[in-house]
Amino acid sequence: MSTLEIFERHISPFDILFRNHFKSDSTFQPVGNFKQPHPLNIFYDDTGLHFEVACTGLTKKDVVLDIEGDTLKISYTKPEKEELHPGIIHNGLSKKSFDLRYKIAPKFDWQNLRENYVSGKIFNVNQLVENLNTGLVGRVIRRGTNYLICVTEDGMMFKSWIRDLTEKKRVKRASETGIYGVPSNQREVGTSAQREYAQSMVPGQEEIINFNIKEFLNKYRKKSS
Repeated sequence: MSTLEIFERHISPFDILFRNHFKSDSTFQPVGNFKQPHPLNIFYDDTGLHFEVACTGLTKKDVVLDIEGDTLKISYTKPEKEELHPGIIHNGLSKKSFDLRYKIAPKFDWQNLRENYVSGKIFNVNQLVENLNTGLVGRVIRRGTNYLICVTEDGMMFKSWIRDLTEKKRVKRASETGIYGVPSNQREVGTSAQREYAQSMVPGQEEIINFNIKEFLNKYRKKSS
């Protein structure tokens, strides 16, 4: 199966998140929700996922690309003293520093996901999983080459590609834990800790998708020796 065939599936707006790191109050949001500081194309083909960024007045050597976990960093730092060409007649380009961050969903890291699946490190029999496209939740009863056969609590059987699945986590209710308050660092808006605390206080909301992108990717990434 080719990479292109693998990617022929439902694409979520949350698969690629963007944050302008120069704005301290910004948070990661779907890339389509913002006007990008620089013209940007994102696409995939048979070789993988691609980013094309147009940075007027800069060369490839000027722009720094770095990957940390599940985040792609595209940045440029303007020198304190800009050196102009000795033959400059008119300087109409304004070069400004930037630091752009893009979080990539783990399903685009197909190679490592596949290797960890084959080695039995993830998605084992009797594990509770959820299909990210349909919302169906069930336990794994059979492992295929790159798919799982699962069954819901109601006995409905469904098949899912491993790229479309995530683990399911149950958050205990406050009445079960006796915890009705948490430290301030666990109530920060937009964090998994704040979401889980809020859900623990609302009956019927304890079942959630355990889909912290960074935690998911780092857990399933092939460990380097």
